[in-house]
Amino acid sequence: MAVALSVLLIWENAAWAVPGLWLRLLGHSFYLLGGLAFEPFRAYGLLYQLGGALALWPGGAPLPVFAATAAAGWMAWSVWRSGR
Repeated sequence: MAVALSVLLIWENAAWAVPGLWLRLLGHSFYLLGGLAFEPFRAYGLLYQLGGALALWPGGAPLPVFAATAAAGWMAWSVWRSGR
């Protein structure tokens, strides 16, 4: 579904929205997975959802927001793993 939506956005000359779309979809998946099986993913999903909303903000900078969100998520994951 994400690939199909990405192709549709590119087709409609809205490629700027692809990073936000991916952050929102990944955030939704991480949040649900956190609720079902792995609690730390819940916070990770919320972080991705927030990053996706910021990336979709009109006139914003979606690629830097995508990069910052992915880096923050990776650091949160690394901190959690080191604490185990």
